[in-house]
Amino acid sequence: MQTEPRSQKDVPYCWQAKEARRIIRDAADGFPRQVTAAAALGVYDSLTEVASDGQSEQFSSAQDWIALKAGLTRKTVQRVLPILRELGLVSYSEPKGMRIRTVYTLLALGPRDSTKGPSVSTLGPSDIHSTGPRYEESPKNLLKELEEESSAPAPAVAVAHSPKTRKRDEAFEALVRIQGASLAALTPTERGSINKALKDIRTVAPDVTAAMLDTAAMRWRRKYPTSSPTAMTLAKHWSELTAGITAESTSIDPDRQARARAQIVSLQHDLDGIRALPVCDDSEAMAARREKAAELQGKINALRPVAGMPAR
Repeated sequence: MQTEPRSQKDVPYCWQAKEARRIIRDAADGFPRQVTAAAALGVYDSLTEVASDGQSEQFSSAQDWIALKAGLTRKTVQRVLPILRELGLVSYSEPKGMRIRTVYTLLALGPRDSTKGPSVSTLGPSDIHSTGPRYEESPKNLLKELEEESSAPAPAVAVAHSPKTRKRDEAFEALVRIQGASLAALTPTERGSINKALKDIRTVAPDVTAAMLDTAAMRWRRKYPTSSPTAMTLAKHWSELTAGITAESTSIDPDRQARARAQIVSLQHDLDGIRALPVCDDSEAMAARREKAAELQGKINALRPVAGMPAR
């Protein structure tokens, strides 16, 4: 039996940042009852391991494979993934089948106010997940890095003025997130399409907020569970999706609102799964489904005002 201490130069590691794990732990108090911090950390660990294996921050994988690597059930993975997306750690599009491979993208960590807990508004996705090298670590690669660092000249003192940064538009960032895209990786065509949709929305809602856009996206997902919302679909159906929504009705504590939205996403996912089950001849099973669906819908309705959505 080996007794020597391990060396970081000997084996590859998963691609992840400690800050991402802190974000998950800090947000755990707002998780749905069925999701624990350990489960969320396990799913995130699994995603970073698959990314490391594939040598890319963007990869495709089946939920069963993620569950196997995390030591969890597929149902738990399905509950955790929307939460990780709401926390700004991963983006993906909803699969149309339960066992279809989904394309995931690990996201970089955005600026965070250390005095507040994690929320969607402070953790917006910005770039690819830059938490480690783009290749598996090995003694040869690490030695090469050390040699390059030791031989590199001292950095010059910057004297030029820093370039002006683009003014942050939270509504635009919300549409990017809703569409499942990465803010820093947008192509000119994507940016133009989202800008056009936002311009159309602002012609009738000049004070549109990120919370109003999130509410419209939530209504879209509930009305069309097999179709993911995009900036253009929200603009096209704006009047239908935002009846009764105002900036004031969605203006609440952002941290509490983000937690409520994450819970609603998880509960709605479970509710959609029950509704998608085929009808069976077992009357007791059908009655149990209806009872569970009513329970989930009741919880969603109770959370809607907290999330800044009109009560139903």
